[in-house]
Amino acid sequence: TEAERAYGEALRLQPKFAEVYANLGSLYAQRQQWERSIAAFRRALRLEPEFAGAYRNLAKVWEKVGDEARAVECWHRALDIEPEWATVAEHLTLGNRWVKLGDLEKAEHAYRRAIDRDSGCAKAWHNLGEVLRSYEKQTEALECYRRSIALGDDTPETRCQIEQLENAEVEKTLELAQREQDLANQLAKDGQWEEAVEAYRRSIDLAPDLSWSYNNLGDALLKLERWDEAATTYRKFIQLNPHHGWSHYHFAEALAHQQQWEEAAIAYRRSFQLMPHQTWIRHQLIEVLQQRIQSDVAEIAEYYNQEIEEHPDSLELYHRAIEVQRNNPELYLKLGQELVRQGKYEEAIAFYQIALQIQPNLAEAQFLLGQVAELQHDMDLALSFYRKAVEADPAEARYYHQLGEVLEMQGEYSEAIETYTKATELAPVSAKSFYYLGDVFVKRKSWQAALAAYQEAVRLGTKDGIVYKKLGDVLARQHKIVEATQAYQQAIELGFQVL
Repeated sequence: TEAERAYGEALRLQPKFAEVYANLGSLYAQRQQWERSIAAFRRALRLEPEFAGAYRNLAKVWEKVGDEARAVECWHRALDIEPEWATVAEHLTLGNRWVKLGDLEKAEHAYRRAIDRDSGCAKAWHNLGEVLRSYEKQTEALECYRRSIALGDDTPETRCQIEQLENAEVEKTLELAQREQDLANQLAKDGQWEEAVEAYRRSIDLAPDLSWSYNNLGDALLKLERWDEAATTYRKFIQLNPHHGWSHYHFAEALAHQQQWEEAAIAYRRSFQLMPHQTWIRHQLIEVLQQRIQSDVAEIAEYYNQEIEEHPDSLELYHRAIEVQRNNPELYLKLGQELVRQGKYEEAIAFYQIALQIQPNLAEAQFLLGQVAELQHDMDLALSFYRKAVEADPAEARYYHQLGEVLEMQGEYSEAIETYTKATELAPVSAKSFYYLGDVFVKRKSWQAALAAYQEAVRLGTKDGIVYKKLGDVLARQHKIVEATQAYQQAIELGFQVL
């Protein structure tokens, strides 16, 4: 024919012109010359493998000759090349044809193409769910069925499929959770607590309502002394299973280790109610209740301490605080110091003595008694108390210094020097003991030693003008007039009147 001659001439001029072969294929198809048509389309596709139109027309020829598999394959290739060419319905139909041919992978591909074109196509979602279910991709299939129903494909069949999949998912999840729990139990039995904790957590993640995983996880955390995590876990178990006595008991243990006495007492009490034959739980409850009382007392005492800091001259506050903490020696010392400030020496002594009854080696009480004895001008008694303070706490510089002062007043210069020296060794940055040490050296006429002591007090930054005055006196005695003058000037600047 004229058309054939024209196509032949075109091919003679350009033998690799794929479109001409495709046109020839269509021409032969019109004449129902199927073999020649197929050969022409194949030649076109060899020349141009991505020729979507040739695949589509070849697919139609295969359909005419009854070769469904090859027809569907050609449709598939055409839509791979030009997916936008086909309608949603055509992609859907192609998927259905692949299902009939048993090629579920290509069917899935076609259904997904349909969804890409129109995500609101309920049938495409449903059919994709069917394919995925055949793959045993239960979770994805379930989601597809749900989307299908949401888009209007709410049929009894789909509902039934969803229910079956959900039940299967639950059973599968429970089975996995139970496996993790069994593994965790074995790890716990072997003492591998960290690994057991991780396995119990995996079990809980899979099945949050599997109550025994919480209980056993709590036991493992208790072994690891992770009290807060254990308490949180037991609390969850008790919500799911409130009548298990041991869980309440272990919950109480975890709380007690965190000093949460109130809640621990409630848990022990509940445990004992559920297991009254376990009488030793009652002893645990009593201990926790006692701890709770002590905690309350400590809190009350702390509030009293805050009140005392704000109102240090209120003797009533001290007495109230002592009623709460009768065995706290610090309270008696503070009360005694306030009584001293108010000139009530005998009362102060009485409370200092109570502090010593509570804590016989309390150095601070001995020291404060020594101060009261000084105020009462009983230097022998003061000396006795200061010696006891030093003996009770030989590392406290204040005690040595005060002992040195009394020794100096009593003319015991050698021992005073030793005592002040010890104070400077314990508190080498304190100018006061160096200054007093210098005074004793002056009384002993040890001028060079006195000079060294006063100079050290100055070096440490004393702001006491009398130290500079006494330093000036020693320097003047050694005829160091310029240096003495400088010391006197510094004393005047600090407010000391130099005569």
